[in-house]
Amino acid sequence: MPKKNSFRKNIRKKTLVIVMASTRARSIVFLNFFKYVIEPLNADLALAVSRPPKGSALRAFTDVDSYFKSAKYVWAIDDPYNDDFGVFFEETAKRCYNRSFLDGVRHFRGQQWLGLVKGSKNKGSSGCLIFFRWLTLQGILADGLLNRYTHFVLTRSDHLYTSVHPPVHHLNPGEVWIPLGEGYRGVTDRHTIFHRDDIVRALSLLDEAVRYPPVEVDKRLLSQCKKRPNLEQVLQRHYKNLNLTIVWFPRVMYSVRDADDAQATHWKEGFPQMLPNDYIWAKLKHREDYIDAKKNAHFNWSQWSLINERNVEKELFKSEIGELQTFNKNNTFGFNVKHCTFVKLIREGSSQQRCVTLKQRPDGFGMRYMGVASAIAWAAHTKRAYCHVGFEKKLAHGANTTECNAAVGFNKANYCRARCEKGKDGHFNQTLNGTYNVGTMFSGCVRLQLRYAFEHGMSSLGIQPVEPHSNAINVAVHIRRGDVKNANNWHKARRFLPLSKTLDMMNYVEEKYLQQGKNVFFNVFSEGKEKDFGDLIAKRRNIRLNLLGNDGMMKTFYSLVVAKTLILTTSGFSWSAGLLNSGEVYYPVREWRLHFQPHDTWFGI
Repeated sequence: MPKKNSFRKNIRKKTLVIVMASTRARSIVFLNFFKYVIEPLNADLALAVSRPPKGSALRAFTDVDSYFKSAKYVWAIDDPYNDDFGVFFEETAKRCYNRSFLDGVRHFRGQQWLGLVKGSKNKGSSGCLIFFRWLTLQGILADGLLNRYTHFVLTRSDHLYTSVHPPVHHLNPGEVWIPLGEGYRGVTDRHTIFHRDDIVRALSLLDEAVRYPPVEVDKRLLSQCKKRPNLEQVLQRHYKNLNLTIVWFPRVMYSVRDADDAQATHWKEGFPQMLPNDYIWAKLKHREDYIDAKKNAHFNWSQWSLINERNVEKELFKSEIGELQTFNKNNTFGFNVKHCTFVKLIREGSSQQRCVTLKQRPDGFGMRYMGVASAIAWAAHTKRAYCHVGFEKKLAHGANTTECNAAVGFNKANYCRARCEKGKDGHFNQTLNGTYNVGTMFSGCVRLQLRYAFEHGMSSLGIQPVEPHSNAINVAVHIRRGDVKNANNWHKARRFLPLSKTLDMMNYVEEKYLQQGKNVFFNVFSEGKEKDFGDLIAKRRNIRLNLLGNDGMMKTFYSLVVAKTLILTTSGFSWSAGLLNSGEVYYPVREWRLHFQPHDTWFGI
């Protein structure tokens, strides 16, 4: 959290502000940019831009450009013929990986993230912004700037600021700071702050795009995006793949166009507006951002609390019935939500007409918890309260009913069951799987409420997860055995996932992290005897087998929930742990078709 006197100069930390793509709207914004960004940050300026070829009439304008005159570093290229930035993608692919990028570009037709790449036929200019990130990276490495600067601000020229830029020296390694707004189901591509330790990886998106065949690019960057993925979604997925934490800060800038500028945005012409205090006409690209930035004019950063995914109300599940509370917070699941409405819980002595509860049915903890989660999701979707009656019938597989009830983290309110809409334990989940998109119904707000209630339950029980390995990325692997190992029942036997499939998934995850220069350690959780897993253990050393059985069931579940990376198997126990996990979650695609619907944020193998 920023401390007071945030603008005290720090002689050991230095900032570089990089303007990419172009210097458009310079006649309107330059003095404002210097006043609110360069001077408060005591920063140097760099340009990573394109400009008209030498000899052209327009080239002369760059000689008197205020940005070019003030920049300490200039990494400039000539505008490509016909604005086709695909030539740079192709050149990088051939020089670095001896392959062609353009041969497979038709695979991405209609997707917005490759705008200005010939052959993709995509609207917008996203492709050129990917290239300018790569150009920025090459300039930083060529000039040895990682040894001179600790923080890098990547931005566009056509921003007007209503307040000074936030102090960047509080940014920690592993974080990227991004302003709220212009996210379009992802994160804005117009302004980002990086730490020196992360900028090389963060700016390597072009390398990710040209290094692999189109099908592999789909899997790595596009599989979790909506139809016609845009650059904002791809960047969010890219940062997630790099395990970077997104930290949001209030928007204090808005995008403008010079009213006489011939270069328009690819999406809107702009809204004419007389700019306050400057008495000049400009065109606003997005009126909503102008309104937000005006609200934050003269923002006091010394009293600012980071809108970080860690700063969440942990008391949310204690709230009484009444009007739905709204929390202006972010969350541990990496999505941008200004207002998150959580489900109210009915407590003893409360009165509520519109509510949801569950009937009981015999099953294991995983499926029973899935029912609770689904009822919470349905209550959130229909704006009802939730009456938690707990697990009364005996749980399957010898689970401790008292312990499992406490682990859920919700207080029981038995009297309310007669007043609420009822669904069998698990019925709501089947409704959601069959009728609604699981990723939509189990929103970040729902998962967040379930996660913190669960952590409260674990705290009350005094249960701790298995100690992770200290010098590697910890990957938790769940393998279901026990009742499915030698099952004669076809329904149970089809839940048996062969060790060979689990090993394939582990190899995939390990290779991904090794490409990032990170070591991996696997914590495998299951039942049975060590000899049953001989093939798995024999083929790798970076593994620990945890056979905790029913007595350690909640310890196993907690370990799966808090793991940085989680590999699931075919069971409700796995699915429920994945729902609560805020890291990367992998599942076996083919084997899940008959059982469960994965969440939108999970990765299929």
